[in-house]
Amino acid sequence: MHRAPDETNLSDQPDEVRAEMATTQALARASHLAELGAMAPLYAHEVNNLLTQLSARAQLAQMRPGQPELATQTLQAVGDCCRRIEQLTQIFLLPDTPTDDHAQCERVGINEIHRRVIAGVRADDRDRLGLELNDLSTGLAPDTMPIMIEQILSNLIINALRAIDEHPEPRDPHHRIMLESRPLPPSACSTWNNRSSTHGIELIIEDTGVGMTPRQVSQLNSGQAIDLPSTRSKSKIERHGLGLRVCRKLLAAAGGSMRCDSSLNQGTRIALLLPAIKLDQKQLRHAA
Repeated sequence: MHRAPDETNLSDQPDEVRAEMATTQALARASHLAELGAMAPLYAHEVNNLLTQLSARAQLAQMRPGQPELATQTLQAVGDCCRRIEQLTQIFLLPDTPTDDHAQCERVGINEIHRRVIAGVRADDRDRLGLELNDLSTGLAPDTMPIMIEQILSNLIINALRAIDEHPEPRDPHHRIMLESRPLPPSACSTWNNRSSTHGIELIIEDTGVGMTPRQVSQLNSGQAIDLPSTRSKSKIERHGLGLRVCRKLLAAAGGSMRCDSSLNQGTRIALLLPAIKLDQKQLRHAA
């Protein structure tokens, strides 16, 4: 079961303090449940993709009983599918707790993570908005499960696409979603959250969409619950803030951090700071 937000004992507090604390806790619980609801469709989509691939392999093995290697490959795929679903479940249900084994997880560069995520974006959106990656971090890989960064990047790109769709001029041909990764200096990697990595990657996602209010940006960067919209016109903006707060929690579980800069109708810039490892030549062939 997903952990609920921490609750402070109110019994020893004055009435006014208890009322204020109870309200704060209620808002935190509501935000917590809203985050899970926002992530549920993404989780279902990912699991469905895995099951579809597994079903195709099983059907192929059944059609060719004279090729036992297909059955072996299908069983291997079952194991891989189960592990990936387990990882997804850990990510979505326990975003505050690192659950991956850093000593054994695969090492995948940002370029490969970007390739996997972009494969799920509609071709017309790719053609219209760019979405290319300027990869300056070759030779480094995030020090966490690749699926963790895939989910964060996928969520951020979905947010960026929505932000552009909700811009006052959504069909402006100048709209873009830009991505860049670059190595961090050692001085920026000395205080990683629950990590001993001495290398780091900064992954930047920038869009020209509808943006957020200064208050929402401040709340997001400080880890607070983001204001709920009071009018219909604000509801479009709020959807992005909620998704970004989910990403912030996932990133914290990966040992990194996030910084958001945004202006209404000007766009949003998200900078992810990720613990990383330096790859040797053998790892580079698999991670690039």
